[in-house]
Amino acid sequence: LLFLGSGGSGKSTLFKSLKIITKDQNMETETTEARHVIRQNCVAGILTLLKKSQELYDHNPEQNGSCLVNMDDEIVGAIQLVVNYGSESFSEVLDYNEVEELGRSIFMLWSLDATRATFDRRGNTYSFPDNMDYFFGKVREIMSEDYTPTVQDSLKCRVRTTGMIEYKYDIKENEFILYDVGGQRNERKKWIHHFADVAAVLFVCALNHYHAVLFEDEKKNALHEAIELFTEICNSKWFRKSEMILFLNKDDLFREKLKLQIPLSTCFSEQVGWVGPGKKQWEGPDYKPVTNDDAADKQHYDECYEAAIKFIQDGFISVNQFQNRVIFCHVTCATDQDTVQKVFWDVQNIVIRSNLRRGGLMV
Repeated sequence: LLFLGSGGSGKSTLFKSLKIITKDQNMETETTEARHVIRQNCVAGILTLLKKSQELYDHNPEQNGSCLVNMDDEIVGAIQLVVNYGSESFSEVLDYNEVEELGRSIFMLWSLDATRATFDRRGNTYSFPDNMDYFFGKVREIMSEDYTPTVQDSLKCRVRTTGMIEYKYDIKENEFILYDVGGQRNERKKWIHHFADVAAVLFVCALNHYHAVLFEDEKKNALHEAIELFTEICNSKWFRKSEMILFLNKDDLFREKLKLQIPLSTCFSEQVGWVGPGKKQWEGPDYKPVTNDDAADKQHYDECYEAAIKFIQDGFISVNQFQNRVIFCHVTCATDQDTVQKVFWDVQNIVIRSNLRRGGLMV
């Protein structure tokens, strides 16, 4: 099984979720590593927001006036402490009095109205890792000496994959080997030809990336990139005989964006350069809250959500050029282990049936 997808789509989180479900022996070591990475991400994340707040203000002072941080002595002191930890790995012996002060400084900077205004402008404006608001909210605990990441913390933390990670597991006397490879553009050319006719390609796309830009190119919509990559992978000569399974991931964050009334037209319209399969444009329905009637509001939201999911799914499936290929599709949330477990049962059954067909034991 080969995990593919563009950067930040959640491949490694699905990978990690599966390891927890199959009770992998190395999870304890990974928890220690997660503690270091979460701390690094909190420092890097707040520094990014401070940098972006200034950039947004400089670009358009009138429109982004609320993003400018008012530099009083307390704020300058807090920023200086964070900058001092900018290249800290957190893996060596630490002065926890200072690290706990660092946690309080990051929390204070995160609580500023200007920082929140900058955070709210992420998406189509600049690239920023998912779930950082979750970590900033508990950063004082994260920087304490006795902090141990929860399962949710480990699953939500962002680590860029470089190279390839391999994981073997057995279920019902069937051995599966999973490969997780880097999704950033510069990682892809390293691996593609190594996996000719792998049993199945699990392609992961982040649904919330309809309102996001690429880490490596902030002028490029992240979901446009995912569909272009899927077109390349799905029709590649290397994967002609492989089962193709599409994971529409980060469903929880996608639902949040729809609730915030960010329409799919921010991604699927000519105005934003969408010239994808069939050039089909999004024409709605777009969610608008129904006031004073919770049942009607929920029904309207559910209809908009289902229509949006179907539109995105059709956008991916329509690029397939192999007539006899069926693309299996699952809506997932990699941090929800019940969903991941159910999806992987389905994946295993698809792969086992495929292998039986290849061996002539099943039509």
